[in-house]
Amino acid sequence: MEEWFSKTSIAQDSNNYHVIARSGYGDLFIWNEIAGRSYEINSMNGWIIENDSDNKMDLEKQLGLFFASKSPCSLDIENDETDEEIFEAAVEKLGPLTEDEIFGFVPLLVAGGDMVLDNLQKVNIHIHLDLILQFNEPKVITTEDLKRMAFN
Repeated sequence: MEEWFSKTSIAQDSNNYHVIARSGYGDLFIWNEIAGRSYEINSMNGWIIENDSDNKMDLEKQLGLFFASKSPCSLDIENDETDEEIFEAAVEKLGPLTEDEIFGFVPLLVAGGDMVLDNLQKVNIHIHLDLILQFNEPKVITTEDLKRMAFN
Protein backbone atom coordinates (compact mmCIF):
# COMPACT_ATOMS: atom_id res chain seq x y z
CA MET A 1 0.00 0.00 0.00
CA GLU A 2 2.70 2.49 0.96
CA GLU A 3 4.62 1.88 -2.26
CA TRP A 4 1.49 2.40 -4.37
CA PHE A 5 0.44 5.55 -2.49
CA SER A 6 3.98 7.01 -2.68
CA LYS A 7 3.60 7.27 -6.45
CA THR A 8 0.45 9.44 -6.15
CA SER A 9 -0.77 12.66 -4.57
CA ILE A 10 -2.63 10.77 -1.81
CA ALA A 11 -1.69 12.10 1.64
CA GLN A 12 1.26 10.14 2.96
CA ASP A 13 0.42 9.76 6.65
CA SER A 14 0.60 5.98 6.49
CA ASN A 15 -0.16 5.61 10.21
CA ASN A 16 -3.79 6.40 9.42
CA TYR A 17 -4.15 3.89 6.56
CA HIS A 18 -4.96 0.24 7.16
CA VAL A 19 -5.38 -2.63 4.72
CA ILE A 20 -8.59 -4.21 6.04
CA ALA A 21 -9.08 -6.87 3.34
CA ARG A 22 -7.65 -8.20 0.11
CA SER A 23 -8.90 -10.28 -2.78
CA GLY A 24 -7.42 -13.46 -4.20
CA TYR A 25 -6.16 -11.37 -7.13
CA GLY A 26 -4.22 -8.83 -5.06
CA ASP A 27 -6.78 -6.06 -4.74
CA LEU A 28 -6.25 -4.26 -1.44
CA PHE A 29 -9.07 -2.57 0.47
CA ILE A 30 -7.75 0.33 2.53
CA TRP A 31 -9.30 2.44 5.26
CA ASN A 32 -8.12 5.86 6.47
CA GLU A 33 -9.26 6.10 10.08
CA ILE A 34 -8.86 9.89 10.37
CA ALA A 35 -10.38 11.01 7.08
CA GLY A 36 -13.03 8.29 7.09
CA ARG A 37 -12.15 7.56 3.48
CA SER A 38 -11.58 4.22 1.82
CA TYR A 39 -9.50 3.21 -1.15
CA GLU A 40 -9.19 0.12 -3.27
CA ILE A 41 -5.96 -0.79 -4.99
CA ASN A 42 -7.16 -2.54 -8.13
CA SER A 43 -3.78 -4.03 -8.92
CA MET A 44 -4.59 -5.71 -12.22
CA ASN A 45 -5.57 -2.36 -13.79
CA GLY A 46 -3.02 -0.28 -11.88
CA TRP A 47 -5.75 1.83 -10.28
CA ILE A 48 -6.22 3.29 -6.84
CA ILE A 49 -9.95 3.83 -6.52
CA GLU A 50 -10.97 6.56 -4.09
CA ASN A 51 -14.38 5.54 -2.81
CA ASP A 52 -17.10 7.96 -1.87
CA SER A 53 -17.74 7.89 1.83
CA ASP A 54 -19.95 9.49 4.42
CA ASN A 55 -17.53 10.98 6.93
CA LYS A 56 -20.40 11.60 9.35
CA MET A 57 -21.05 7.86 9.72
CA ASP A 58 -19.18 6.17 12.56
CA LEU A 59 -16.30 3.80 11.86
CA GLU A 60 -18.09 0.64 12.94
CA LYS A 61 -21.07 1.35 10.67
CA GLN A 62 -18.84 2.20 7.68
CA LEU A 63 -16.80 -0.98 8.09
CA GLY A 64 -19.98 -3.03 8.51
CA LEU A 65 -21.35 -1.61 5.25
CA PHE A 66 -18.05 -2.36 3.52
CA PHE A 67 -18.07 -6.03 4.50
CA ALA A 68 -21.82 -6.38 3.86
CA SER A 69 -21.32 -5.14 0.30
CA LYS A 70 -18.68 -7.77 -0.55
CA SER A 71 -19.47 -11.23 -1.85
CA PRO A 72 -17.39 -13.86 -3.66
CA CYS A 73 -19.00 -12.83 -6.96
CA SER A 74 -18.23 -9.14 -6.41
CA LEU A 75 -14.55 -9.97 -5.96
CA ASP A 76 -14.19 -12.43 -8.83
CA ILE A 77 -13.16 -11.68 -12.42
CA GLU A 78 -14.29 -13.09 -15.73
CA ASN A 79 -12.21 -15.02 -18.23
CA ASP A 80 -11.87 -12.85 -21.37
CA GLU A 81 -12.55 -15.86 -23.61
CA THR A 82 -15.54 -17.42 -21.83
CA ASP A 83 -17.03 -14.59 -19.69
CA GLU A 84 -17.12 -17.07 -16.78
CA GLU A 85 -15.83 -16.25 -13.32
CA ILE A 86 -12.50 -17.97 -12.77
CA PHE A 87 -11.62 -18.05 -9.06
CA GLU A 88 -13.04 -21.51 -8.36
CA ALA A 89 -11.45 -22.88 -11.52
CA ALA A 90 -8.11 -21.36 -10.46
CA VAL A 91 -8.32 -23.00 -7.02
CA GLU A 92 -9.19 -26.32 -8.68
CA LYS A 93 -6.31 -26.03 -11.14
CA LEU A 94 -3.60 -24.45 -8.93
CA GLY A 95 -4.70 -25.25 -5.38
CA PRO A 96 -5.67 -22.97 -2.50
CA LEU A 97 -3.71 -19.80 -1.75
CA THR A 98 -1.43 -19.37 1.25
CA GLU A 99 -1.39 -16.14 3.25
CA ASP A 100 1.28 -14.49 1.06
CA GLU A 101 -0.03 -15.70 -2.31
CA ILE A 102 -2.51 -14.39 -4.85
CA PHE A 103 -3.57 -15.47 -8.30
CA GLY A 104 -1.66 -13.30 -10.77
CA PHE A 105 -1.65 -13.12 -14.52
CA VAL A 106 1.60 -13.97 -16.28
CA PRO A 107 2.32 -12.01 -18.36
CA LEU A 108 0.93 -9.09 -16.35
CA LEU A 109 -2.25 -7.51 -17.69
CA VAL A 110 -0.59 -4.06 -17.58
CA ALA A 111 2.15 -5.53 -19.81
CA GLY A 112 -0.31 -6.84 -22.39
CA GLY A 113 -1.24 -10.21 -20.89
CA ASP A 114 -4.67 -11.74 -21.36
CA MET A 115 -7.20 -12.37 -18.60
CA VAL A 116 -7.56 -16.11 -19.20
CA LEU A 117 -7.26 -19.04 -16.81
CA ASP A 118 -4.23 -20.47 -18.63
CA ASN A 119 -2.27 -17.27 -17.79
CA LEU A 120 -3.08 -17.43 -14.07
CA GLN A 121 -0.40 -18.54 -11.60
CA LYS A 122 0.00 -18.55 -7.84
CA VAL A 123 2.44 -15.73 -7.08
CA ASN A 124 3.82 -13.93 -4.04
CA ILE A 125 1.58 -10.89 -3.40
CA HIS A 126 4.43 -8.52 -2.49
CA ILE A 127 6.59 -9.37 -5.51
CA HIS A 128 3.64 -9.35 -7.92
CA LEU A 129 2.32 -5.96 -6.77
CA ASP A 130 5.85 -4.55 -7.00
CA LEU A 131 6.22 -5.88 -10.56
CA ILE A 132 2.95 -4.22 -11.56
CA LEU A 133 4.29 -0.89 -10.26
CA GLN A 134 7.46 -1.33 -12.32
CA PHE A 135 5.35 -1.56 -15.48
CA ASN A 136 2.71 1.01 -14.68
CA GLU A 137 2.33 4.16 -12.55
CA PRO A 138 -0.86 3.82 -10.49
CA LYS A 139 -3.74 6.03 -11.54
CA VAL A 140 -6.00 7.50 -8.84
CA ILE A 141 -9.63 7.44 -9.92
CA THR A 142 -12.91 8.09 -8.14
CA THR A 143 -16.09 6.07 -8.19
CA GLU A 144 -17.50 8.83 -10.44
CA ASP A 145 -14.64 8.16 -12.90
CA LEU A 146 -15.57 4.45 -12.84
CA LYS A 147 -19.20 5.29 -13.63
CA ARG A 148 -18.13 7.48 -16.56
CA MET A 149 -15.85 4.73 -17.89
CA ALA A 150 -18.65 2.15 -17.62
CA PHE A 151 -21.41 4.23 -19.19
CA ASN A 152 -19.61 6.44 -21.75
